[in-house]
Amino acid sequence: YIIKLYLFFLAFNTVDPEIFNEPIIKNLAEKYKKTEAQIILNFELSRGVSLLTRSLKTDRMIESLKCKDFVMEEKDVELILSLNKNLRKVDPKEEDGELFRMTPLFD
Repeated sequence: YIIKLYLFFLAFNTVDPEIFNEPIIKNLAEKYKKTEAQIILNFELSRGVSLLTRSLKTDRMIESLKCKDFVMEEKDVELILSLNKNLRKVDPKEEDGELFRMTPLFD
């Protein structure tokens, strides 16, 4: 439905560094012979999430692009989904009487 309206999700501040240490992610990286980052990027892209990656290193940029070179099995996608903790890492908050926010209030 949301795609019919030409609305797309953009992942902002998507990757909690702790995810790279998750045994599920490490096992999938080994299984697919990819890096943990490629597993996470592939997962998000397969769900229709637009991503902003950042790196100044050419080899890392090339590595990130290779996240589309494979398709994970549905059971592996389900394993990653099982890691969901329904947490927000970026929340609007009050700071010195002013609203400081990194995400829109409607988020």
